[in-house]
Amino acid sequence: MAHAVPYTLFRSGTSKGPLFLRKALEAVPKSANGLLVRGVDRLEHIAATLVGSGHPYGVDGLGGGRSSTNKSIIVSGSTVEGSDVDCLFVQSRINTFGVDGSHGDCGNMVASVGAFAIEKGLVMPAVPSTRVRVRSLNTGTRYEIKVQTKGLPGPGGVVGGVPRVQYSGDQVIAGVDGTGSPVVVTAKGMAGTLGRGILPTGNASDLVSVSSGRKVRVSCVDFSRPMVLVACDDLGLTGSETKLELDADTGLMDLAEEVRREAAMKMGMGNVEGMTSPKIACVSPGAGGANINTRYFTDPSQWDLHYALAMTACQCLGAASLIDGTVASEIASGLPTDSLSPADGDHEVIVSHPSGSSQVKIVAENGELVAASYVRTVRKIAEGSAFYPLE
Repeated sequence: MAHAVPYTLFRSGTSKGPLFLRKALEAVPKSANGLLVRGVDRLEHIAATLVGSGHPYGVDGLGGGRSSTNKSIIVSGSTVEGSDVDCLFVQSRINTFGVDGSHGDCGNMVASVGAFAIEKGLVMPAVPSTRVRVRSLNTGTRYEIKVQTKGLPGPGGVVGGVPRVQYSGDQVIAGVDGTGSPVVVTAKGMAGTLGRGILPTGNASDLVSVSSGRKVRVSCVDFSRPMVLVACDDLGLTGSETKLELDADTGLMDLAEEVRREAAMKMGMGNVEGMTSPKIACVSPGAGGANINTRYFTDPSQWDLHYALAMTACQCLGAASLIDGTVASEIASGLPTDSLSPADGDHEVIVSHPSGSSQVKIVAENGELVAASYVRTVRKIAEGSAFYPLE
């Protein structure tokens, strides 16, 4: 027996996954066969099951067997002032069943929440665009998502009726073929998600010891997500390597994972074995007009380099590039990085990566980094019912 769960599958930025209404998951009957007893929140368990967590190819679900495609979001109307909807991001594990509760938000997937909320009637659309205010239940970050919406031609060609989400457009993003309608995402309240400030160790850079006996200089930065930044040189890289090359370099992946774990201890995160947070990225001088270049690891323990760049990571890299003394700021070019308190205003940072480059606007107020915005495209791929096994 199985229970039908309505879903909508989105390609959102450079990620992909189903979005569910919370009430749809709550309607799944409680199982009597023990499937739910795995130390995972019930709704997250259901979402992980439906994407096919626990198999390297995700063959038994909607996922794709990669970090970027084993994602889902649970959405509900919000009762909190200043928010239209609440969302819970679920990062399902791949080789073993479960959910990585350390992950935090997904800056790519959150872009699809706007379109989903409009289509499900949680937010009334307007013309020519609709603002959807989102509260993350993972981190408390507030997102404002600007979705292009338009009326449809009626009798005689007159445009009217209830506006609908516009998916087509001329916007291009690196790592995705074709074009789409621009979705503008603005994030606020994501500085210091660990509660230890943007620099959780209290330093712009630190040294971590690795098993070879040498020390590696890192910057631990927490803006949108906790990250460990290291110069490509210190990992024996040029910064021009492809995903295929780096995924095959198990020695590099082991070293990156060792650096990540040691840095996490300095950040007060404890033993992060089996967790994907904090993330780690190596940086080098920007290419093709970019301010900085990166190779971002979604999970070095799984030998997985991101083929492009997570947008939470792009925000963190952008912030780090503006803070004097970090590994990123010393490598970045064309940015005001002469102070621990960046000049007030909007600072655009361009980050190059294996698929091209991504842009993020970092906002500073009263000498503090307080917000970020970026542009994504989303595409509705499919919708219907996914079937949750009851026995």
